[in-house]
Amino acid sequence: MHPEIFSIALFWFVTAYTPGPNNVVASYSGFNFGITKTIPHILGVTLGFTSLVLFLSIGLINIFKLFPIIQVVMRYLGTLFLIYLAYKIAFSEASNETKKRESS
Repeated sequence: MHPEIFSIALFWFVTAYTPGPNNVVASYSGFNFGITKTIPHILGVTLGFTSLVLFLSIGLINIFKLFPIIQVVMRYLGTLFLIYLAYKIAFSEASNETKKRESS
């Protein structure tokens, strides 16, 4: 048995039953845009988390142990992606709905 199983099980339990930012974003989206438009977000969070735990359980942990450079590369790519998203959000134009509400 892999020694990481307990760590993964504990991580899975804590993150599955703890309200986090995805729950807040899903609530906000459901309130503002309706449940139908929020379903893709909910499915993405659910399937993404499940696939993360599944791949780690299958053996991705062992690959990260053999090649630790992968984690370093992923960390920098993730940081660059977050900076890109922040830039896009900071310099985005207001949507048409917001402009209509302001002019009324």
